Amino acid sequence: MLMKGLTALFKTDIGRLILNVVLITLFIIWSCYQAYQRGVADTKAAYEQTEKMAVKGQLERLGRDIMAATIVSQATIAKLADYQTEGDRTTYELQQTLTKNGHSRRDCRYPADSLHKLAEARARAAKTATTGISGAVPSPATAPAKPQ
Repeated sequence: MLMKGLTALFKTDIGRLILNVVLITLFIIWSCYQAYQRGVADTKAAYEQTEKMAVKGQLERLGRDIMAATIVSQATIAKLADYQTEGDRTTYELQQTLTKNGHSRRDCRYPADSLHKLAEARARAAKTATTGISGAVPSPATAPAKPQ
């Protein structure tokens, strides 16, 4: 009975009009849904692209920072080597001075050149203790990279 009523309704002009309106409405709703889904996908893709670019920029900055830290580290290692060499030289000079005048130390008499070398060693030690190894660490832009 329902089928007879629907068939009779669709044979009339009003029935066809209702059917066309329903079909057009369904098509419009489906098109809007598809456009919405495409917009969501495009927005997600744009957001992901922005995030990828941000991460890429951060990685590039990190790489530059690592290179700068490597340069400063190499400069620091070179300064430490200079410091060690200076310490070894001072120790050698002191040993030579003390060996040369070991017989005089009993009576606390030192030759003038020995006292002069001791004063120089004291001055170098005081300078190193107060200013550090080199006074200042060079900036990464001005520090030349040492060949390996």
